Amino acid sequence: MDYIEIVLADRIAVFCESRALATQLTALVGASKLDETHFLLPYPDEATLVEYLTKLNAWGFAFVAAGPGWTPADIFQALRAKGLLHGTIKTVHWLGPDRPVYGEI
Repeated sequence: MDYIEIVLADRIAVFCESRALATQLTALVGASKLDETHFLLPYPDEATLVEYLTKLNAWGFAFVAAGPGWTPADIFQALRAKGLLHGTIKTVHWLGPDRPVYGEI
């Protein structure tokens, strides 16, 4: 499973099990691999955030859609409302361990 865990003020945290997608992630400017499945993608401004979220969506990453605060899905929707992002995204939340629920918004 590959998904965007959280979007902070200056970086995106990504969980990625796919080797092909991991290679694409590490090619992004400033990307760092924390361990086998966790990556951080720093971004200096909103334009870069939009660029990265567009790529992650095109690559098939799900956006976490539940949890405390603004979720990655909430942030995508806010940027879409501003006209900066377009299209739909795959979402994910969990009912329990190993019980993901996928959707689309």
